[in-house]
Amino acid sequence: MRALAALLILTLAATGCSRRERGNPFDPGNPATGGRPAGFVALAGNSNIVLRWQRLQGDLVGYRLARRVEGDSIFRVLVELVPPTTTSYADFGLQNGKRHTYRLSFVFSAGPASDAAEDFGIPGPLRPWVTAFGSGELLRLTADGRRVLSSDPFYVNPTAVAVDPTQGLVWVSDPYSGVVVRINPGNGERLIVNDPGLPGAIAIDPVRHTAWVCDERQGEVAQFRSDGEPGVPPAIGPIQLALAVAVDPLDQSVWVCDNGARAVRQFTTTGLARWARSLPRPSRIAIDSLTRIGWVTSFESSVVMRVASNGAVLDTLHGFLGPIGVAVDARRGRVWIADAVAGTIVALHRDGTVEHRTPGFSEVRELAVDLATGNVWATVPGDGRVVVLSPAGAIVTQIAGLSLPHAIALDPGTALSAGLASRVSRRNSRE
Repeated sequence: MRALAALLILTLAATGCSRRERGNPFDPGNPATGGRPAGFVALAGNSNIVLRWQRLQGDLVGYRLARRVEGDSIFRVLVELVPPTTTSYADFGLQNGKRHTYRLSFVFSAGPASDAAEDFGIPGPLRPWVTAFGSGELLRLTADGRRVLSSDPFYVNPTAVAVDPTQGLVWVSDPYSGVVVRINPGNGERLIVNDPGLPGAIAIDPVRHTAWVCDERQGEVAQFRSDGEPGVPPAIGPIQLALAVAVDPLDQSVWVCDNGARAVRQFTTTGLARWARSLPRPSRIAIDSLTRIGWVTSFESSVVMRVASNGAVLDTLHGFLGPIGVAVDARRGRVWIADAVAGTIVALHRDGTVEHRTPGFSEVRELAVDLATGNVWATVPGDGRVVVLSPAGAIVTQIAGLSLPHAIALDPGTALSAGLASRVSRRNSRE
């Protein structure tokens, strides 16, 4: 019995020791860290990547950071010894569009550890913005779409987002709090534009730099200047149920999906109603800047329609179960459709014929095209993803774990500097 008790004591002692070792974050057997720096991520920006990781307490001399650039065969040491209290590192002057892979390893008094945390990023000028309806956030994703770069949590349930490609100003509608928010990422300025109604979809006039905001409760589409004041005209209407709005980049005419009246309406910049065309329950609209044809989806009628700039209906396309989001790549003559019910992203030619279909998405909703690459970005609220497809329809990258991602807008990164944008804003307020 004494021998058995002694054996049990030795066994329990060995087990406890093993558990303590496995609790050590520097131990390769640790289930949380694997003996590598925890939380190591690469956040891609314009010609730069910011690396972040979690701080650990212990007998640590520092970290060693190595990098491999796309085209290289080996990792090269970037920093031999990063101080142990440091939790981030910014790598500047990088070539956009190239994959940069990083390894971060512990350095002890005996030397660097053999295991390393690894992540990569692809820098670029793109600034993707996504509204997370479920968590009440506006998210800015990294240029490569792999990570969340920053979060603005001061919303109830944001539904729409749009970007002025020249000024870089971001517009967000939060209907449940009855406000429209205008953000200047260059200087962090946040302007609250009170809307007494129910603000929804937003479109930007790229010439006049005003925002057109659908107001479902007021029965109109309101116009705001970049300083938050009402534009001229302050609104267009009446509209029974404005679900979507788009601006023709050539003549700045405003196209509105009036779902309640079963019509698409076009207005001049002065607010004059130009024409109204009866269409079955229009949901979204995007305009081809080359042909000036409006592409209109109808979720409820399961069709996509092409409408000329004079209001003539060119054709009605079938073969969809519930199309909603639409985006036009005018440079390549490609039109993207988010068929939410079918869980499919469809690429069409300009003549309406199908180029290809990419299935497998739960409730895919809104789309935006990166004109520089031809990639299309899609929100997939059904499984909390934002997915990026190549022009051929293959998944380039994706980010998961988002709370009901809804709307998406892509800033090409060609905005004016913050100071110049501010001067433009002040000039507009005087006009």
